[in-house]
Amino acid sequence: MRLNPASRARLWESAIHEAGHAVYVMAVGGRVRFAEIRPIGGGLVVCDLPVNLHESVRLGRILAGDMAATLTQGQKPPSGSTCWPSRRRRDSVTRIKRRDLLPEIPSDEELLAVELPTLPEAVGDALLDHAGEVARLVLETHRPALLRLATALFHRGLLTAKECTETFTNRPKVLLRDKPVR
Repeated sequence: MRLNPASRARLWESAIHEAGHAVYVMAVGGRVRFAEIRPIGGGLVVCDLPVNLHESVRLGRILAGDMAATLTQGQKPPSGSTCWPSRRRRDSVTRIKRRDLLPEIPSDEELLAVELPTLPEAVGDALLDHAGEVARLVLETHRPALLRLATALFHRGLLTAKECTETFTNRPKVLLRDKPVR
């Protein structure tokens, strides 16, 4: 798909943001079911986190997208064409969503507003500060994986659980199997 420079930049920002969520989840021992970005911008990462994580680590998952964007500010989009998932790949993700009966997924801002309603303000602020620091440290440690995953998302638009794991662990197979949309 041919994109003008502004659209490429917006798509790259979405890929970085969603890759930040995915890398963070995998780095703390969670599992990414799939990650996707949309041609108009935005995206989604569906994941599972271990239940025994400290609350600030769980909260870091939400902050990781914006932290990834901050850490990679000025990073140019990769060259080459983008490629959107085939109907079969999109349908397989739709089945995942239906099978697990995923509710309407709230935005990061909605999650942040809901996460800390009963905590005193000072405790909530300290928890958010700690979560942000954890997210920054995790993403700095895994920066090469963040860029690999963002590049794969940018080119593919959709990554399955297996593709996310392979890309994160530096064992990516060829991720440009689908033909580019012209």
